[in-house]
Amino acid sequence: MDEKSTYVWIVFNSPASFGKHTLNQYWVKRPFLLNDLFGVILRFRENPVPICKDISKMYHQLSIQLEDHHVHRFLWRGSEDGPPKTYVKTVLMFRDKPAAAMTQIALHNKAEEVKLVHLKALLTLKQNIYIDDICDTVSPEQEGR
Repeated sequence: MDEKSTYVWIVFNSPASFGKHTLNQYWVKRPFLLNDLFGVILRFRENPVPICKDISKMYHQLSIQLEDHHVHRFLWRGSEDGPPKTYVKTVLMFRDKPAAAMTQIALHNKAEEVKLVHLKALLTLKQNIYIDDICDTVSPEQEGR
């Protein structure tokens, strides 16, 4: 692995059931806020110069509210014979029911912050992104600024 990031990940499987319960069934249904993929792909063909970007570790860049920390509590045992310690994951988890909507709301909020500085960035963040992938195009005159 050439990255210097952690190679062990804590995986929360919110849709997994224990008995007849899953963590996701206790969260409010999220609004569907993703852009239409077909529209993103069509707009990606508008100009000849493509610009693609993946928002690195997008879910891990967004913190969850303090009152929601209890649903991301887990036990971790550092060694086989030691007692487990309790930890809390404080960032969004990919398969949590509200996580996708929360990331899209964060992106839309960021778009509103930059709209006065760069209108094109506002349009890109609101229209040409699907989950964490930005797919935009520019004309050769714009040179991908």
